[in-house]
Amino acid sequence: MNFEAAPKSAVIAATYDDARFYCIGNIDDKTGWRLPTKDELNQLYNSCNGYGPEWYWTSTPYVVPHNPRFHKAVWVQNFRIGLQTYYLTDLDIPFQKYYVLPVRDLKAD
Repeated sequence: MNFEAAPKSAVIAATYDDARFYCIGNIDDKTGWRLPTKDELNQLYNSCNGYGPEWYWTSTPYVVPHNPRFHKAVWVQNFRIGLQTYYLTDLDIPFQKYYVLPVRDLKAD
């Protein structure tokens, strides 16, 4: 993996907008955090790092061409069963809280 995940103690529950804001802060005395892509989150799920069996946000948009209903949809992943699906951030329950597992890119030496 060319990224690192924040420690388990940094995982919080938040709305999507709050999740994005949380990731730009200083976590574990480090900066450069962001929401993981759906592929990165799936890698973390497959590596069994001990994160809880909950739904987690990704930064990856869920794109449905020519359907305006999906213009703010993003992928989410369940860590209990590995399921990835979409969440409509403005049309479902807009204040839904899922978990945030920040990641940051590793710098090449």
